[in-house]
Amino acid sequence: MKIAIVGGGVTGLSLAYFLTKKGKRVTVFEKEPYLGGLASTFPFQNTRLEKFYHHLFSSDREMLRLITELGLLSEVVWSRSSMGFRTKGKSYPFTSPFDLLYFSAISPWSRIKLGLLSLKSKRIKDWQKLSSIRASDWLKAEAGEEAYRVVWEPLLLAKFGKYANEVPAGWVWARLNARAASRGLVSERLGYLRGSFQVLWDTLAKKLEIVRSHPIEKTDELSQFDKVIFTNAPAGIKYLGNICAVLETEQKISDYYWLNIGEPGFAFCAVIEHNLAFGDEHYCGKRAVYLSNYVNQDDPLWNMNDEEVLKRYLRDLLRIKPDFKYNRSWVFRERFAQPVIGLNYQIPPFEVEPGRIYMVNNAQIYPQDRGLNDSCKLARRFSDII
Repeated sequence: MKIAIVGGGVTGLSLAYFLTKKGKRVTVFEKEPYLGGLASTFPFQNTRLEKFYHHLFSSDREMLRLITELGLLSEVVWSRSSMGFRTKGKSYPFTSPFDLLYFSAISPWSRIKLGLLSLKSKRIKDWQKLSSIRASDWLKAEAGEEAYRVVWEPLLLAKFGKYANEVPAGWVWARLNARAASRGLVSERLGYLRGSFQVLWDTLAKKLEIVRSHPIEKTDELSQFDKVIFTNAPAGIKYLGNICAVLETEQKISDYYWLNIGEPGFAFCAVIEHNLAFGDEHYCGKRAVYLSNYVNQDDPLWNMNDEEVLKRYLRDLLRIKPDFKYNRSWVFRERFAQPVIGLNYQIPPFEVEPGRIYMVNNAQIYPQDRGLNDSCKLARRFSDII
């Protein structure tokens, strides 16, 4: 049996690997000259970095299983993360449950209710019932109006923009439980591959047949294959894009690896300081800072050129660190970064044309969020049923 996989991101590459191990003849077609999709990389100092920030959680069993199978587990470095939340002109620590005690942006009673939300979500087993409930309504009921307005509403707006009020509570439930699974009493452990995740894509590429710089426009182009599997964005699903600026600097912006922006007026929704989790050793004394935002294609920001985006991002970054300076910058865009999950979201089926054409992509991961681990998990699940 000859199988074609369209798309050389984490789903396509891991699926090709799993099917090849089962004795299938697999060819991966990737439209770009590089591999990795949203986890593709670019040169940075003497190594490489992801265009869109990535890391592993200690609970990412599927990715760690794949990394182990490929003999790369010794290349994973682990670090304790630090997270912050900026609101009302101030950045607060938001790493552990204990930090809520000092989160003075909301009242003590709201802090207690916000802290109890994770414990309540753990007790929910039938998440499907939450798919018909708006996350905004559920969060207001469980955490209170104040905690929703100050913390959760900005996070939902940052992720889904004008679609934020249609996000189901099931999506939030999955986020809460995923983070709880990777967090200890103090903080989360995050993992990263020495040399970036490019090491993983290169290792997989050596084991697979891959045709790069080859976009597939029609299934007719693959008529010689018995089965065709598309791992790129499906038709009929709304997506938000992502614009991510990466800055090379010698300065530290905050004390947090990940700083969520919870106040209005910022052009980006998060500041990720790569070195604060994974050190300076491989970067010649330079730091990598990511400024990221999810945007709809009708958003004015999406239609700005790279120079305009960078100028807009830097204007707002100076609100956090007025003396910020940088050496170099890059701006990366991905049109299909985040599927829009609405109420009563229907997960698209794998099978498109009976017995021959299939679809396997991040629109099928709900209630989990798209990411390395869940994309790999989806690929392994599909490889067992095809």
